[in-house]
Amino acid sequence: MTAFSRLFLLGASAAICQMTAARELLNTLHGNDLLLGWILGAWLAWTGIGSWIAIRRQWTPLFIAHAIWLIPATLLLCRITHLVVAPVSGQAVALIPALVWSALTLGPLGLLLGAAFTILARTGTEAPNPAPFFLNAYAAETLGFLAGGLAYGLGLVFLNPFLTAAACILLVIPIFPRLYPAAAMAILICGGLAAPLNRITENWRFPKQTLIASHQTPYGSLAVTQTGSQLAFYESGCLLGIENDREHCEPFVHVPLLCHPDPRQILLIGTGFDGTMGEILKHAPSRVTHLELDPFLPRLLFSRLSAPTQQSLSDPRVRFVASDARRHLRKTAETYDAILLHLPEPSTTLLNRHYTAGFFRAAAARLNPGGVFALQLPYSASLPGMELVRLNLCVKKALEEAFPRVVFFPEENNLFIATKSPRFPVDSKTLAKRMAARSIQTAFFSKPALLDRLSIGRIETAGKLFNENKTTQPNTDDHPAGAWHSGLHWLGIFHPHLARQFNRMASIPFLTVAAALALATGLLAWKRPGQTGGFRSLAVTTCISGFSLMSVEIALLYVFQVLCGQIYQQMALLIALVMAGLALGSWVCSRLPRAFPCSIAPGLNALFLFVLLLHLHHELDSPNLAAAFGWIMFFAAGSGFFSGLLFGCAATTCKNRVMLLYSTELLGACLGAIATAILLIPVHGVTQTLLLLAILNLALLPAWRSFSRPAESASRQRPDNHQ
Repeated sequence: MTAFSRLFLLGASAAICQMTAARELLNTLHGNDLLLGWILGAWLAWTGIGSWIAIRRQWTPLFIAHAIWLIPATLLLCRITHLVVAPVSGQAVALIPALVWSALTLGPLGLLLGAAFTILARTGTEAPNPAPFFLNAYAAETLGFLAGGLAYGLGLVFLNPFLTAAACILLVIPIFPRLYPAAAMAILICGGLAAPLNRITENWRFPKQTLIASHQTPYGSLAVTQTGSQLAFYESGCLLGIENDREHCEPFVHVPLLCHPDPRQILLIGTGFDGTMGEILKHAPSRVTHLELDPFLPRLLFSRLSAPTQQSLSDPRVRFVASDARRHLRKTAETYDAILLHLPEPSTTLLNRHYTAGFFRAAAARLNPGGVFALQLPYSASLPGMELVRLNLCVKKALEEAFPRVVFFPEENNLFIATKSPRFPVDSKTLAKRMAARSIQTAFFSKPALLDRLSIGRIETAGKLFNENKTTQPNTDDHPAGAWHSGLHWLGIFHPHLARQFNRMASIPFLTVAAALALATGLLAWKRPGQTGGFRSLAVTTCISGFSLMSVEIALLYVFQVLCGQIYQQMALLIALVMAGLALGSWVCSRLPRAFPCSIAPGLNALFLFVLLLHLHHELDSPNLAAAFGWIMFFAAGSGFFSGLLFGCAATTCKNRVMLLYSTELLGACLGAIATAILLIPVHGVTQTLLLLAILNLALLPAWRSFSRPAESASRQRPDNHQ
């Protein structure tokens, strides 16, 4: 088997390992897909370190081959995270320990896979100019990554993850032929014991609870747990609800529906199995449309629900629709008297897309005259922290962009009610009369509770806190402020001082950030005309190339999630297309004529980023999902192509130290994934993030004016791989 074939298989196995580990860790991190950047960044950091170590240490292929045992071991370490950082039933995972543990679990496997690439690619670096061979090796690995990503997204994503681990080991065998006995044993264990291993280890995610059922879907990992007689429902580790949670759902349903004189047509978006549907039916509607994104959820839950809950969900007035809420609101011709958004807080991209100004405008368009729209967010009427205040305020401002009238009723949860009517029946007497006229019987929500909820003093106190926060931005599709403040609230529970520091960083103006980073990039990359060497300039270039590539990848993953709402399955496909573009770009660069002006490569990358920025600015709220899917995938491949071209130009200019450039590119990619997902997009938005990337690439142009490709040498030179 040729070196390129081995590198192809290595890339395929690395892609499957990366996707499997990312999915497992997202389940532990409550499905917070913004933290995907942290996971990918940690993976890239470990593979970069492994590659860098292998340049200096002559690890043998047989030593690397024993990494097969790390594939199932990494899966086990991912699933044990909850036991390590939050071993108490129902306890929230502490964010910082969870992130640290997640990064550490990827370390051993990432190190050895990074080292394996260096070992396999080293065979061609003895040539006088090893860059062409290295670029072909780089292309072979990325094509393998493409194949692995496609295989995972189209089929392996639905398999038992231990069977996926067995498939990875099967791919590794041809790379290291002496591995057959150990590999056969590993495949036998992972494949033969896949079902019991999966069942036992999945239960580790829910300490002191019993896992009743679980199912992998294109939208997430569903799970039903039981504690005593109480059932809880999770999707990708995020708690969706608890069965018959009437204390929670009674005020959420009755206050907004009492605000309407006769709610006949009602749309429920999200959970209905926690008792919400039964409370809605007490208002005698003629039709309730129950909208749920994941069609597998009711199939998994229905037979396990209590008889009263099953009866309410199967009532002839209830119509279940398995569809994305954004798509449904744009395409349906139906209008509603009330729309209830009953989802968890906007802690993830998937959830945040239901709390943006764009979503609220689509909902407002489907309301009848006098109709009401309602949602609720976590709050504390007695002593809310600043993170909770900002979370509620950014959603309130988004509501005010779509509705002329927005009121809120703070308590343990802050209930928001919006309407297109300028006048709003919020007086307690009117609502109490309607409650009596409809003969609504409740367990927790009585007339005194209604009067307490409408307390003017409590509303005024919350309103004063909102008015004091002048800088909080509305939650939009371009700028997911809701996910940012929700994440800070999660962080502030365990580390309030650190949450305040992140808020201070978020207050730095974008122009200041862009100017400082561009200046630093230009100074570090600067090479005086006539100066020999210039490896530092090339290293900065490849670092910015990797940073830009991963930042665009994270941005496109975010946009895909906003528009389509199913990145859980398609994540592998999008990343695979990025890698395909990267392979094509590096391959094209290796075949460009010597007269090609490599100095324009940063400019081409910057131009591409400007085009992407302008397109997103106009298409981020696109109603045509098929077209959105197409252009997102096109730009994913394009971002890889121009980054591959830039990396290839740097590699051919560098000549002998290409392996070190590969490590610096991985370092930049690591920084880009983490910074973009955790800071840049949540704080500054997608379009400003892309503008920053374009500026950084333009900052490289002055330094590249003094570079040219080295002349071919007939003499054999010893590669400088140890510098």
